Amino acid sequence: MGYRFYWVAALAALQVSACGEQLVERPPVKGDSDTKVTGDTQGFDVGLDAPDTLGELPTPTDGKDTESPDAGPPEDTFVAKPREFGWACESGDDCNDGYCVDTANGKMCTQPCADACPDGWLCANVTGVGGDVAYICVPRFSQLCDPCDSNEDCLKYEGQAGNTCIDYGPKGKFCGAVCNDDVSCPWGYTCSTLPGSEEKQCVPAGGQECKCSQLATALGKSTSCYATNDTGTCFGFRECLQTGLTECSAQLPGVEVCNAIDDNCDNAVDNITIPEQCKVENQYGVCFGTLTCNPGLGTGTCNAPTATQEICDGLDQDCDGFNDNGFNNQDGDNQADCIDEDDDNDGVLDVQDNCPLDPNPVDELGKQADFDGDTSGDVCDPDDDNDSYPDLTDCDPFNKEIYPNSLEKCDSIDNNCNGQTDEDLCNDGNSCTDDSCQADGSCVNQPKTTPCDDNNVCTQLDKCEGSVCAGYNPIYCDDKNPCTDDICDAAVGCLYKPNTAPCEDGNACTDGDVCVGSVCKAGGLKKCNDGNPCTVDVNCSPVSGCQFTAGPNGTPCTDGEPGSQCTAGQCVFGICQPKDGGNCNTGSNNCPLGICSGGACYIKENQTCETEIDYGLCQEITVAGVCTTNGACVPTTGGKPGCSVPCAGFCVNCFIDICIPISVFF
Repeated sequence: MGYRFYWVAALAALQVSACGEQLVERPPVKGDSDTKVTGDTQGFDVGLDAPDTLGELPTPTDGKDTESPDAGPPEDTFVAKPREFGWACESGDDCNDGYCVDTANGKMCTQPCADACPDGWLCANVTGVGGDVAYICVPRFSQLCDPCDSNEDCLKYEGQAGNTCIDYGPKGKFCGAVCNDDVSCPWGYTCSTLPGSEEKQCVPAGGQECKCSQLATALGKSTSCYATNDTGTCFGFRECLQTGLTECSAQLPGVEVCNAIDDNCDNAVDNITIPEQCKVENQYGVCFGTLTCNPGLGTGTCNAPTATQEICDGLDQDCDGFNDNGFNNQDGDNQADCIDEDDDNDGVLDVQDNCPLDPNPVDELGKQADFDGDTSGDVCDPDDDNDSYPDLTDCDPFNKEIYPNSLEKCDSIDNNCNGQTDEDLCNDGNSCTDDSCQADGSCVNQPKTTPCDDNNVCTQLDKCEGSVCAGYNPIYCDDKNPCTDDICDAAVGCLYKPNTAPCEDGNACTDGDVCVGSVCKAGGLKKCNDGNPCTVDVNCSPVSGCQFTAGPNGTPCTDGEPGSQCTAGQCVFGICQPKDGGNCNTGSNNCPLGICSGGACYIKENQTCETEIDYGLCQEITVAGVCTTNGACVPTTGGKPGCSVPCAGFCVNCFIDICIPISVFF
């Protein structure tokens, strides 16, 4: 089974170092690509790196062997065995077969060949040390992608005939390699037909650019290249350095100038085709002209004039593009006044112009304006009405009766030029009237309805009504402070005078708070005693005040009206409830015995009592009775003991005993 090897870069040269006598025979290639060697072994990476972008490449015609470099090289599991094929070496002494060849990635052991070599290698007849001739396996693509200038730069061994130095345009030339149906290109390359030819060569796939192999760098391989544009074509070279393939050294063609350099690379120095501007410079200015170059010397003659100091003559002596600049040009017509016959361009020549520097055109009668007739035209006369006040400060320069500081008259005219008309001549001192002078000199004071000022800062909206300024929308002076008396003073506005009124300092545990110096000062601490024997007084909270909680139920307490005998009670959930059933004195003479109920003393029923009965005859008698709940004493006996007559009622002695039935009284 043969091996397939992909090389990282083109192999530039082959150096064979032989040890001892070698037989010119072609031994078969042995081994297994999946074989792994442990111990002192070296990996044999024979993948060819993807080239960089090269630019314009030959267009593939059949796509054979095209492989995308973006996908990466196929996995290679080959591992070289020590001193055998693919093992890194310095000389033939390091190889079992005695052959050490240069590759793009350094020196490597190879082997004799019989009928075939691994993929990417070919069997070539080489001459070793001592003139020995041997057939050994050498790299097929040893010069692929190397910089070159001719096909010979791409041929190293027999079997490589047909390798072509391919022209890639401005980028340079690089070696291709013969490919066909039997010979495939390495990874990263494609087999393409060259333009204008039937030859097929391996070229970088996907428009990539060749790289410098390790060997090409060591040998300093190079190629010619060029830069071109509409101006010309300049040639240079590219070479393999340690940092890689250099850029083209060709300069960019430019327009030929007088500098002793062949700027457009036409092999002629200073052959200027486009006129080159030049200048002559001194303290007065810079003048430009055209250079006449001395070919090949970088020097020439400038035909520019020499600048001189500007004079008023209609010419540009200092070469700044302006004639007579620096000299007065009143009308801006590109002619300085020194040569202009009509400086103000008003159609009147200076010799006839009463204002030669200021446009003062003629009227329909052919005369220039001259109000005061002093031969100085109106546009240039500083005092047209000859009132001794210049026009610039005279509010009516053509009226000699009107000028600054003139006496103001009641005539609706600003006589004194102060910007006011008839000021104060008809002023009635009332801001709610419009004061004006009439043409006849009389005054009119017309009421206004405009905003005004009533001189009272306590009103915010003042307006004139019937020639009087009335104030509206008074200011509300309230500073939200109970310790100040808020008033509005007409002169100064809101005033806040401190008071000594009672107030609340916000602390529920103080009593008697009072205002002092506009601030509410705390009074004495509040005594938390609600006078209820059935509650327990706890600490005072500044937020909610005194706190009271119910005492133990059953606690003895006093209840009822003051002076009442029924004041004994007991606490129930913080409330003193009266105790019922106790005896008490009702305060009644006939029915004094009472009983407490609900805190009140009620008369006991059926207690004995005495009451008097008025017989309306000759006497009142006292009889026994019982008390009712309403305090009435109801008689219960009939007569006195020892009545001389039987009596079931009352026995009345009125000189004689008389029995009166009880029913008589009810």
